[in-house]
Amino acid sequence: MESNKAQKIRSLLGLMTIEEVIAKLKRESSLRNNVYPKFVASGKMSEEDSVRRKDRLNMAIKILLVIEPDVKTQLSIFDKIENQ
Repeated sequence: MESNKAQKIRSLLGLMTIEEVIAKLKRESSLRNNVYPKFVASGKMSEEDSVRRKDRLNMAIKILLVIEPDVKTQLSIFDKIENQ
């Protein structure tokens, strides 16, 4: 039986791997870097809000990159336990 921690990790990731989550966030960051300056120029967004939103997304990416090896290790351990 899968532990609560493994269940939580798998449910958070859904059908995506952590690598796919990181890749999607990186694409979103790239999109924001292209779109937000236009929003700021048109008055739809303040420069401060633009910077804050980009910084928060980039911090989330950095956090996932740091914990990625641990998540992979935990999932691998859970898979081994499940298959015994």
